[in-house]
Amino acid sequence: MLNAQRLPRSVPAAALVAGAAGAGIAVVSSLYGGVTLALVALLAAVLAAPIVWKWARSELDFFEPLTIFCGSALVYWVGKALYIVLRNYGVEEYFPWPEERIEYLNMALIYATAGTLLMFVGYFGLPLPKRASAQPNSEIWSGRRVYGFVAIFIVTGILAIGYIVYSAGGPLRYLAMLPARGQMFEGKGYLMFLSQWPSAGLLLLYTHFAGRQRVPRSFWAVFALVVLVSASQGGRAAILKPILAMMAVAHYIRKPIRGRQLLVAFCIVVLFVLAGNYLRQMGEEYQTAGFWDRVYSRGDFDTMDSFMVTLKNVPSVVPYQLGMTYLAVAVGPIPRAVFQGKPYGAAGVYTSRLYPSFWDSHCTFSPGILGELYMNFGGAGILLGMLVYGAVLRWVYALFAPHNRATKPSLVLIYAMAIPFFFGAQMDFFTVAQTSLYVLAPALIGLKYCAKPLRIGGIRQGKS
Repeated sequence: MLNAQRLPRSVPAAALVAGAAGAGIAVVSSLYGGVTLALVALLAAVLAAPIVWKWARSELDFFEPLTIFCGSALVYWVGKALYIVLRNYGVEEYFPWPEERIEYLNMALIYATAGTLLMFVGYFGLPLPKRASAQPNSEIWSGRRVYGFVAIFIVTGILAIGYIVYSAGGPLRYLAMLPARGQMFEGKGYLMFLSQWPSAGLLLLYTHFAGRQRVPRSFWAVFALVVLVSASQGGRAAILKPILAMMAVAHYIRKPIRGRQLLVAFCIVVLFVLAGNYLRQMGEEYQTAGFWDRVYSRGDFDTMDSFMVTLKNVPSVVPYQLGMTYLAVAVGPIPRAVFQGKPYGAAGVYTSRLYPSFWDSHCTFSPGILGELYMNFGGAGILLGMLVYGAVLRWVYALFAPHNRATKPSLVLIYAMAIPFFFGAQMDFFTVAQTSLYVLAPALIGLKYCAKPLRIGGIRQGKS
């Protein structure tokens, strides 16, 4: 379990380990594999150092923001960079010459390494907020209210999806349009918001049961229903995000998930994602491609090459957005018919300006946190933005303190639903908001009426 008092003292050592290992590997890689492989090795060492250091000190928390960010960045940044180099892969539309592709990959790796180091500074170096100690068993949940809100959330989500199916022209046409489901949600952001409510109900119900010795069998019937509703929306994230949040709740409230259990779950998720990517690339042009080419050349692992394309085309083709992609989160649920000039998120700006044919078919690509920061404020935006991002992640972890067994279940649930924000290596802000804020908002309403602080001797307990 994480020891919060010892954590800051591990930072200088982790930095030294990262610097020494990264420098050594980078020198060897530069001698035998060139500058690009040296930069990949350096980034990998920097990302791996905090994880290895905490694991060696038995302080590793699998659901800590830093662990999730570094682990996902190793997969999405380092893994894709290696694929680009070793498989000579490139975005031919923008990098027809290998030399230019390597030039922008090197630039992207330098920004990623510098941004990660500044993220560590924000995570470890800035002062933490003061938080009153949580009181054990300091809130009580009303089962009747929980069941009522769960029913409301699930029915609301089913009605929202039903209306989308009706608008699409019936179930068969809806299923045919699922690969381009963005078309069905065009101008209907409020329906996308409402369609996430069943996941909020599921997490509310699971947190209510998490403190019990056994979860009732009836819960798994609700779980199957919500998974079915989520699957009907056609996105893998809609299925995975409540499962990931449930794992975090179980980890902090029931009993810690062991490394072997998490490894098995991780392998299942990876196979699920890879299978989806593989099936996406079944077109004629991919018939002669190998397995890893089908997996990495498109799909969920395109963040690094999207960042490279962003570096080349901002601001020459795409002007600096100056924060407008972040504003898009606040106005996202408003129908475009009401607010025709509302801004697009980073994925919308990136795809509409640089891949208009995909945008016309309602497919989008995310430039990730680095691409979005550069798209808005240039190189300085990456450096300052990653510093702020690290500080925000650390504040979230400190304020909600899910690793503290005395923390109220409602705070653990809020923290679990914020986990998608920790995957900055893959997602931009608007995309992550759709997978987190749209579920968090109804859950907060349910928590307000379902979880009440205890009163002992006329004094309210459990404030935090």
